[in-house]
Parts: sequence; structure tokens; C-alpha cells
Amino acid sequence: MTRADVWLTRMAWLIALALGAFLAYHLLKKLLGGSLTSEQITNGFLAFQTALMMALYGSVSQLKGAFGQFEKRFHKLDQDFAAHSRKRH
Repeated sequence: MTRADVWLTRMAWLIALALGAFLAYHLLKKLLGGSLTSEQITNGFLAFQTALMMALYGSVSQLKGAFGQFEKRFHKLDQDFAAHSRKRH
């Protein structure tokens, strides 16, 4: 994963967490009597969910790349083991 990908993933998480904190504050304020309307809070939570999905996509993409490298190495190890086993018998 490149530095730009890591930076974008971290920024997505930062934006998602900031939006979540903002919405949690306004939800608490709404419960205590005032703040944004219910529709605005609902729309905000939808935006928060979208931001989390974007942040998670970056993390899953990174894991997928790492797993691809693992598969290649494991396949090579499997071939080496098979060749070694044939030599012994």
C-alpha cells in the first residue's frame, strides 16, 4: 500500500470520527432539549455511515493486498514442499 493510500485511509477515519463526535454531541443535546432537527440528525448519521464505509474500504483494500502477497508466498512454499516430498520418496 502506498503512502498516499495510507494517508487517504487515515483522513477518511479522521473525518468519520469527527462527524460521529459532532453528531453524538447534537444527539445528546437534542435529548436534553434543543439543537438540530430530527431530520438533520438522521441525515448526519447517514453521512457518518457513508464516511465509515469509505474508511473501511481503504482498510479492506489494504488487507486484500497483503493477503494476495501471502497467497503467492504460500503457493511457492507449497510447491517447494511438494518437490521436496517427491525427492524423499
